Amino acid sequence: MNAVTTEKRPFYRKKRFIFGAVALLLALAVLTVGLVMVLNASPAVYRFGGAVLREDAYSYWFSCQKYVYQVRYRDLMIEDSDAGWAAVEATSGKSYGQLFREMIDEEIRLRFVAATLFDSEGYSLSDTDHETLDSLVEEFKTESFGEIPFEAIERTYGVGPRAVKQVALYEQKYIALYKQLFSDPSVVYSTTYREALESFYNTYYSRYNIIYLKDEAGADAIAALESSLGFDGSGVTEEEFTALEAEYTDESFKVTSGNYPHGIYLYAGESYARSFNDEILSAFRQADTVGKVVKVRNADDNGSYYVMRYALDKTPYLLDEEWVDVSFGNLPNYAGIYLYRTLLREELAAIESQGIDEKYTLPRAVSCKEYNIVQLLGNS
Repeated sequence: MNAVTTEKRPFYRKKRFIFGAVALLLALAVLTVGLVMVLNASPAVYRFGGAVLREDAYSYWFSCQKYVYQVRYRDLMIEDSDAGWAAVEATSGKSYGQLFREMIDEEIRLRFVAATLFDSEGYSLSDTDHETLDSLVEEFKTESFGEIPFEAIERTYGVGPRAVKQVALYEQKYIALYKQLFSDPSVVYSTTYREALESFYNTYYSRYNIIYLKDEAGADAIAALESSLGFDGSGVTEEEFTALEAEYTDESFKVTSGNYPHGIYLYAGESYARSFNDEILSAFRQADTVGKVVKVRNADDNGSYYVMRYALDKTPYLLDEEWVDVSFGNLPNYAGIYLYRTLLREELAAIESQGIDEKYTLPRAVSCKEYNIVQLLGNS
């Protein structure tokens, strides 16, 4: 027995050596693969609360947001060229490229913060949400966006399905966190946020009334109205304008006696997305101070609009619910978004930037499947 045992020992030692060598090689292989994966990982752009936003996702996200802004501000008619983006915007004194880059970068950081807070607060997306995300990524891989197929986007921006899904996941969590915190109007109207709500209302809302007079009313009626409106420099009060609106406005276009008994309230963040024609929208923009009256022609209908900017009612959120619904539309939603984004902005200072400098100027925009992947709550 001893002889047999002695003969087998070298074999066992050899076997253990072989297994050890194989294990070592496997460990080295795993380490090598890990190092390669780390070395090939997309560089970090931002860090917040232990989360990392990487370059591939940031680049793709940046392009998506550029598309959103191009749609939202298409009335600026910015030429999508080096010269167009180098042009200076008068109010800010910055080039359109720099201005939009800062705006888009902030949108990305807000969503990154929201997604991170969503996780840290212990919230989770539903199985349906995850299935939707998977479906969106699959569609993105197989369909074109305008003239840009997925393969071209991947070659141009260095993004693949992982980055696409990451962006979609951030967007989904951005919306989900808002719903958790501010989707209930009773929260928005609570005493906790009363001061912030007043600030939001006074900053972002404006109020108007409109008189519409067709040419068929005759030259005398037009002259009388314009004299009463103070086109000779004397001016007109809101009460006088409201009375003139009742007296002169064509029956087909009543404001205070129709759908807007307290005047037309517009929220700056909705880009005048109500059912008004271009002429009226132009007048809203021109009537930029309280008391100002602007006249614009409607050549197609042979008439003129007289638009006056009214002072804001000071306590709209204390009035009855029906009036709020009629005059303000989505006021609780807009206010909730404002409060939500205000809270998120307070966290931006805690983001660690890895130095993006001017690398992300304005790459060619990708439509992101017409907002199916990028879903905006609204920006303010």
